[in-house]
Amino acid sequence: MAGDFNLSPFSWKLNRLLLTGGLRRHLTWSFSWPAHRGMPFVLLDNVLSTPGFGTVTARTGPRLGSDQRPMIADLALVRP
Repeated sequence: MAGDFNLSPFSWKLNRLLLTGGLRRHLTWSFSWPAHRGMPFVLLDNVLSTPGFGTVTARTGPRLGSDQRPMIADLALVRP
C-alpha cells in the first residue's frame, strides 16, 4: 500500500496502523514535502506492506510539479 497519508514516519497514528495491521514501512529516511518550495523537510508519503516483502530500493523522485515529490519503491517477496 502506498500513498499520501499526510503522516510523518514517526507519527503515533502511522505507528498504530503499522502495529495493529502487522505492516512494515519501506521509506523512512527521506523527504517529500514541500517539493514546490525548494528543499523538502518532511516525509508525508508512505510505502507499507506485510512483513513478507523486503525493500530492494526506496527513494523519493525528482520534483515534477506537485507539492510533493514522488516515491519510488522496488519491493521483493522474501522467501520464508
